[in-house]
Amino acid sequence: MVLASGRGCAGAAVVGTTGCTSGAEPDAPTGRGPTGRGEDASPDERHAAAMRSPTEPPPEILIQHRRGSAAGRTAAQRIAEEARRAGVKVVDIRAAAAVPGRREIHYFRGEDAGAGEHLALRFRRRWGNAWRVLASEPNAAVPAHTLEIWLPHR
Repeated sequence: MVLASGRGCAGAAVVGTTGCTSGAEPDAPTGRGPTGRGEDASPDERHAAAMRSPTEPPPEILIQHRRGSAAGRTAAQRIAEEARRAGVKVVDIRAAAAVPGRREIHYFRGEDAGAGEHLALRFRRRWGNAWRVLASEPNAAVPAHTLEIWLPHR
């Protein structure tokens, strides 16, 4: 899947809390053990599965970090691991020439705002740092239930 996200943080409308600066992951665990009853699933995985509507697919994310940043790449991998534990599919991790000055989660459709807020809350609880959840301009090329995560690490 290719997302048309070359704009970085430009054009995003603030929805949650409040800068741009320049500068094939495995699928999520199934939460089913040898008996198929979910006994090897973590409490977080079971909670994530229980919170999703049976008709609503889990969100998919694209993680963007600063090009040339080892810290950014490491942070992106940690974010990907935590997102998978939440039942989110990580589509890709990419390096970008320009990234926002703060941690951001972008959504492209209003119905995905809640998933963005839920993920931001999970990351805040896990690491204690601030996340902004922003509405990006709608883009027909971006599938529903898709979020972008932007990391500012240098």
